[in-house]
Amino acid sequence: MWPLQGYIDTVQLWLSVVSRQGNVFQPHIIMAGSVLASLPVVVLFATLQRFFIAGLTTGSVK
Repeated sequence: MWPLQGYIDTVQLWLSVVSRQGNVFQPHIIMAGSVLASLPVVVLFATLQRFFIAGLTTGSVK
């Protein structure tokens, strides 16, 4: 069913593996991965922001 089942990893899992590899600490790679991991969430929120705000204001009115 999943041809790449053993090869699919999330960005967060990849970051934890990279941070623990060897004796070298590479903060620039971890920071770049963190930015890439959070970028879709930020873009999604920026795109749908008006609906989030509309839902918040609708729920706050008695």
